[in-house]
Amino acid sequence: MAETKTKTLRGIEAELKRADAKITKYKGYIAKLTEEKKKLTAEKRKLTAAKTKAAPKKKPAAAKKKTAAATRKKATKQEDRSLLEGILDEAKNSGLDLGGLLESLLGK
Repeated sequence: MAETKTKTLRGIEAELKRADAKITKYKGYIAKLTEEKKKLTAEKRKLTAAKTKAAPKKKPAAAKKKTAAATRKKATKQEDRSLLEGILDEAKNSGLDLGGLLESLLGK
């Protein structure tokens, strides 16, 4: 079996000091990385701004060459009749008694 290692007060305090030292070391490292990241993002912003300034600007619509637009012929507007109106007109033309037909459908 493996021996169980008992820790002494001095050993624990030494481990705590080492952990604190690592924490401060990594805090400094993180601070350096954060500063580097800020510088890089600032540089990126500058490059993006320079790129948009250097990009060729679009010509206004009036300056573009256009071909002659084909004139559109307007179709004569026809009356939009509903299906019900068409059926009623056909029933009147055929000579059916619409009142009687309606009463028979409604069951009066």
